[in-house]
Amino acid sequence: MNSVGQLAELRQRDVPAIPLRSFDGRDVQLIDLRGQVVVVNFWGSWCIPCREEAPALERVWQATRGGDVQFVGVNVREAENDALNFIREQRVSYLNLLDPAGQLAIELGLTGIPETYFVNRDAKLVRRWVGPIGDDRLRSLVAELESENPASAALMP
Repeated sequence: MNSVGQLAELRQRDVPAIPLRSFDGRDVQLIDLRGQVVVVNFWGSWCIPCREEAPALERVWQATRGGDVQFVGVNVREAENDALNFIREQRVSYLNLLDPAGQLAIELGLTGIPETYFVNRDAKLVRRWVGPIGDDRLRSLVAELESENPASAALMP
């Protein structure tokens, strides 16, 4: 479990084309969200820091929705019922997906949860936050990506 939040090293690359499953049974790939800034948050219902950061994620999602920003929660290796209970309890309204075999988590090099990845409009992974993230830092990172020229995003550190 990641209990202290901080930016972490990330090898910038295309988001992997790994199928995930929505709670209503649809197959979704992060690459399908090309053209939007995407915040991908890995979580588990048993994770205390995940519970602590869920309200911040929801607040920033509500503040940015309707634009070209999409939030995606990814539940890793957990019983679907436990994940659904977490979503209900935390009143999470953004898209949440299941990574039952942990394939996306493995491909990205997930070190623990919570962990949040930021994807630019060109579907490139450009930032990684390890540990819980608060409102201010989340808003700042989203605003940074919203203001980027998609062609230059891959050049940024």
